Amino acid sequence: MQKHEPADTLAYHFVAAKTYSEWSLVTICEERMMPHRILWDGDCGFCRRVVEWFLRHDKQGLFEAIPYQDDASITPELRQACTQAVHVITADGRILKAGRATLFLLEQIGGRRLAKWLSWPPFLRVVEAFYRFVARHRSLFDQILFPRARRKGESCYVRRRS
Repeated sequence: MQKHEPADTLAYHFVAAKTYSEWSLVTICEERMMPHRILWDGDCGFCRRVVEWFLRHDKQGLFEAIPYQDDASITPELRQACTQAVHVITADGRILKAGRATLFLLEQIGGRRLAKWLSWPPFLRVVEAFYRFVARHRSLFDQILFPRARRKGESCYVRRRS
């Protein structure tokens, strides 16, 4: 698994001590870290709608979504990989892609149990296969999941590896 170093990580630690007759050590950790970054295909309407759905359900503001075409900070290798699947760069620098990235997103927005269950090895293979199937049939799933969405000038296809 590749690592990507977060550019801006600050941690603040405050310690409060001594309450009445005993020492009470209270540590409040407020970590301001870069949000998890979702790198997605900005040319794909289906991808945009799915990312918007995740962001609507991200009540804690844990994610920042950036079309990979607009992110100048990623490596050429990562940019090429993003043509095939969604990627998430976690706040601690891990890079997740495809089904694993989707499970991470699901876990973070409140689907922790389902994501953990689907992360078990036999199920993870099914998740990855289903991700590839959906990616190959974006237009169909776009019409099924988002029937009222406007689709003028949008393309929903996976660029095949050469």
